[in-house]
Amino acid sequence: MTASSVRFGSAVFKQVHVSVFYQESYPLLCPSVALITLRQPHPHNHLPTNPHIHVAISQRVDCLCLSYFIEKKPWLTLDDPSTTQIKRQDNLWEKNCLECFVALSEDSEYLEVNVSPNGAYNIYRFDDYRSPKNMPPTQDTLASLWIPMALPTQITTPTPMTPMPNDHSQQASQQASQQTNWHSRHVAIKLGDYRQLYARQNKIAKFHQIHPCVILYRDDQPIYYAPHHASPPDFHDRQYWQDWHNYHNQQD
Repeated sequence: MTASSVRFGSAVFKQVHVSVFYQESYPLLCPSVALITLRQPHPHNHLPTNPHIHVAISQRVDCLCLSYFIEKKPWLTLDDPSTTQIKRQDNLWEKNCLECFVALSEDSEYLEVNVSPNGAYNIYRFDDYRSPKNMPPTQDTLASLWIPMALPTQITTPTPMTPMPNDHSQQASQQASQQTNWHSRHVAIKLGDYRQLYARQNKIAKFHQIHPCVILYRDDQPIYYAPHHASPPDFHDRQYWQDWHNYHNQQD
C-alpha cells in the first residue's frame, strides 16, 4: 500500500465500493473486498507525478464488481461520466481507458473489457492469445456490463444498463469526492449467457482468472498500469494474470 493510499485509507476505498454495489439493508450480502494496487512497468514512464491507482474488487452472485480509484493529478483530466455515453465503442484504449481481462475457465478463450471514464464501453472475445487478430477485435455478446454512475450533479440517472440502487451510488460518489483526492469509476462484469453456454459444454462458467488494468495518456504517451507486467507491457499475457480465488483472499 502506498503512502498516498494510507492517507485515504483502504477501508474507505472498500466502503465506497460496497456502497455502490451492495444495499445496506442486506448486510449478509456484503462481500469480502480485495483491494489491488496497479503498478507501472519499471522503468517505463515511471514518474513520481504519475497517479497511484487502486482497484477494489468483489463478486456479487454472477457479477464481478470493480471500483477503480485514480489519484487526481494536475495534468490528468478524465471525462465526466454520462448516461448518454453508455454504448459500445471501439478503440477505447487509444484514450484513457479502464480495462479488465477475464478468463471464465481454464481454457484458452478470454474476454477483454474496456470502459472509458465517460461510460463508453466494449467487451471483446478472444479464442486464444490475441486471436483472432482482426482489429477492432470481435465483440462479445454473451457477457454484459452494469455501469453505475453518478453524474457531476451527484444524481444517478437509471438506465437499462445501470440497475444498481441510485441512493447508494450517489452516497458513494459524494463520499469519494468530498473526502478524497481520487477519481472513482465503477463497473460490474456479468456472466450473462455464458452460464447456459458452458452448461451445454459440461463446463461451469466462473471468474477463473482476472487482470484489472488501466491505460492513461500523458502528453499523448500511454502509461500502462496492471498488478503485474510483462516486458514490454502486454495485458493479454495470461502468465501475469491471477486466479480470482487468490485475489479474493488477497490483502494488499
